[in-house]
Amino acid sequence: MEFDIISPKKEALNEFVIKSKYSTFFQTGYMLDIYSDVPGCETIPLAAVKDDKIIASLVGVKFTERDGIFKHFSTHSTIRGGPIWIDNETGKKAAISLIQEYNRITKNDSLYDKIYPIHDNGLPEVLQQYKCEQEGFLNFLVNLSRSEEEIWNSMNKKRRYGVRKAEKNNLKIKEIENEDEVKIFYELLKETSENASISIKNYKLFSNVFDILVPKGISKIYLASHNGTYIGGMLTLNYKDIIYDWYACSSRKHLHLYPNDYLVWHVLSWGSENGYSFFDFGGAGNPDKPYGVRDFKKEFGGDLVNYGTYTLVNKPLMLNLVTKMYGIYKEKTASRKKS
Repeated sequence: MEFDIISPKKEALNEFVIKSKYSTFFQTGYMLDIYSDVPGCETIPLAAVKDDKIIASLVGVKFTERDGIFKHFSTHSTIRGGPIWIDNETGKKAAISLIQEYNRITKNDSLYDKIYPIHDNGLPEVLQQYKCEQEGFLNFLVNLSRSEEEIWNSMNKKRRYGVRKAEKNNLKIKEIENEDEVKIFYELLKETSENASISIKNYKLFSNVFDILVPKGISKIYLASHNGTYIGGMLTLNYKDIIYDWYACSSRKHLHLYPNDYLVWHVLSWGSENGYSFFDFGGAGNPDKPYGVRDFKKEFGGDLVNYGTYTLVNKPLMLNLVTKMYGIYKEKTASRKKS
């Protein structure tokens, strides 16, 4: 083989990834830091090395949503923005080998491995030899290399109305400063996740982000308040020239105060003023399936992209069963909320 596959140190990952034009936070060594002690989460870093230099790298995270007998029904993994490789045939071969090695590691206990490209970096060509389930996956990228006025004018009138109403309602936005405020953010996030019938990662992940990334300026966690009550929040990752919308939350009974509109506008304005190029909304779902906040994200004037997703299914029969069970669960949950 022209190269060796290793488990790299986080410093080496950071050095390699930051030099790539397709670099993203989700492929850095910081992922190893923030997930290191989070229950139900395991990072899998891989690198292809030639002549003592990394020529391709990959970071994935394996998630186990339930313990005990449900463990095998709830384990899956994701790779966001990876692999990353040097722009030549050897680098491309190395990227293919990393995916093969990653799948070898995960296939015995992961229902599936899902790859989320976040750049138009030629990944479909790399994956064409695999029997991947390919689906569309939309996203909106807001150009921040414009003045605040230009960004404002590109927004839909509904979103401008929401921002004005939030200002009229005297909403305040602050950056989180202590662990108690992280807990407030997490409680809002739990409420949002329960309303959407989706799982939420352990609190330790958000505590780690606050302890590790916020002091480095790689993340900001915001809270929106009204008359002293916290009613919404947003966690962003700020890597190189891109701001990623990673987590957002709000209190349902306070949606009429427009905290979500105000939080997004605050981040767009801050990003424009501080030299960032893009705000990445983090996804807008499969174009062929309903996605509740797609229109909301669209109305901030971003460019629509569709880089798709690629899924390596390791246990098709079990995945089919779990998918059906989850569909029944969501239907029953929605029915209870209506009654």
